[in-house]
Amino acid sequence: MHEESFTALILLLIACGVWYTAQLDRGFWKHLYKYVPPVILLFLIPSLLGSSSVIKGGDSAAGRFALSVLLPITLLLLTMTINFHDILSLSRKSILIFLAGTVGIVVGGPIALWLVGQASPDLLADKDQESVWKGLVCISGSWINGTPGQTSMKEIFGVSNELFFIMLAVDTVVQNLWLALLFVGVRMSGFLNRVLRADPAELLTIQQGGEKKYQHNLYQKRDKGFFQRLGLLVLVSGAGYLLVYLFTRYSVGYFQQQHIPETSVWSFLSKPSFWQVFFATTLGIILSFTKARQLDNVGATKTGNFFFYFLFCTIGLKMDIFRLGGQWEFVIICAVWLMIHFIFLMIAAWLMKGSFFFVAVGSQANIGGPATASMVAGAFNPHLASMGVLLGVLSNVIGNYCGLIAGILYRIVVNS
Repeated sequence: MHEESFTALILLLIACGVWYTAQLDRGFWKHLYKYVPPVILLFLIPSLLGSSSVIKGGDSAAGRFALSVLLPITLLLLTMTINFHDILSLSRKSILIFLAGTVGIVVGGPIALWLVGQASPDLLADKDQESVWKGLVCISGSWINGTPGQTSMKEIFGVSNELFFIMLAVDTVVQNLWLALLFVGVRMSGFLNRVLRADPAELLTIQQGGEKKYQHNLYQKRDKGFFQRLGLLVLVSGAGYLLVYLFTRYSVGYFQQQHIPETSVWSFLSKPSFWQVFFATTLGIILSFTKARQLDNVGATKTGNFFFYFLFCTIGLKMDIFRLGGQWEFVIICAVWLMIHFIFLMIAAWLMKGSFFFVAVGSQANIGGPATASMVAGAFNPHLASMGVLLGVLSNVIGNYCGLIAGILYRIVVNS
């Protein structure tokens, strides 16, 4: 027990250290995180410590607690603070083009795996936790829902820690290259708008609003109701987790009695991780239509993000860093995948005579999330940044559901 406590303490210190340094906006740490995402350090440092026997590697009580308790609470906190009113105020064209990009991600991955798999059949082989398709599901989750989707898909489909880290590294490289290409597209937007038969003046009609609502500071002025809301945050989190736990236990018990074969595309229905993700996300969406959404004022989103920092540390601890290896086939698959995603976006924009703005922002809202999507939108016009934020949040809403659909499609491809 002493060893387990020491391990948990070290992981907590790592999470706190990365969390704190990631908030710094100058100096060494700012330059480091410009090229190395915090999530890489959260995964890598515990792995190095565990692989070198500085602390006990492998499974741990902290890891089991993080996955069974913190993961559903985190998904609940991050989802219930979403402002659907602002999302619904977006133009129909922007949402439809964005959703076309989402479809391109969901179906593009399985298609890309099948195409590259024709030249390298080993990629389609069933290797249990090391199966390539399971690693790609994590990228699907990442590209539609960022870190929450990535982690959720890992647990639902049972991806090995080594393969997960490889996919994490590939995802980081590919995302940065894609973002750079989109900025190149911004400079070519005049030409691309002519190809799409679009009227750039339509951007002037986009209604603004809600931008500052996604830039809360945890250390806001604490009025007399602050501690009441903080207590309510704890109450909602605890009650929400209890509901998720009860629903998950009932659902798992029911589907385990159905004896679904492990090779079936529906095998995930008998796994607790699937139901935890499903019920936590769904309950969070329901709560977002209530006053619970205002709990973001007392740090609901920041708390959820910090829980993810600790969660990633526990995942990294399970991985033996010295067993890692990489394959260029993953990068090739992602390149084909992104091409399919881009084709879906361009076809949708062409059919609706939409500006390349909708293509670029819709793509980055899916793949990068609110922060980088707002950067891409701001590159067209600073007053359009809020649309990138809102589309990125919409991506977070549908991410886990889309990741599950992608997982089913991957299973169909490898079983065919």
